[in-house]
Amino acid sequence: MTRDIHLILSDIETYQVSTDWLDLDVLLEELFQYPEEQIPADVLLGIFERYPESDGYGVFWSIIHGLEALPEFEQRLYQSLKRKPSTCGFTMVLRILNSKEYVGQRNNWLELLELVNQQELSPLLRKDLENLRKIHPH
Repeated sequence: MTRDIHLILSDIETYQVSTDWLDLDVLLEELFQYPEEQIPADVLLGIFERYPESDGYGVFWSIIHGLEALPEFEQRLYQSLKRKPSTCGFTMVLRILNSKEYVGQRNNWLELLELVNQQELSPLLRKDLENLRKIHPH
């Protein structure tokens, strides 16, 4: 029996990594049993914001793919990166910039990268951003 989505979301919002990310992976599996329109992107992006330099040892790829399936995830991602840049957020921007589906929005994403470039970033996030900007110069 599937747990109530609000309980799952609460567990994700309060998730703290201990020794591995397997507990989060289980929570994501539970969450993704619900229809996409019931899943708030901000809860998933909150994981990236709390652990901005991590990839969750591969678990974050489940979040990336889950987010990409959500309606209008791009707006939520844009706001998340303005608030708290993250390695996985940059990965998602790279995927967007490489997609033919978003050709008309390319300048918006490049402008976002310029805004993020003005922020104080950790050395790892600065390197990630520089690599992304080399692949897709403004």
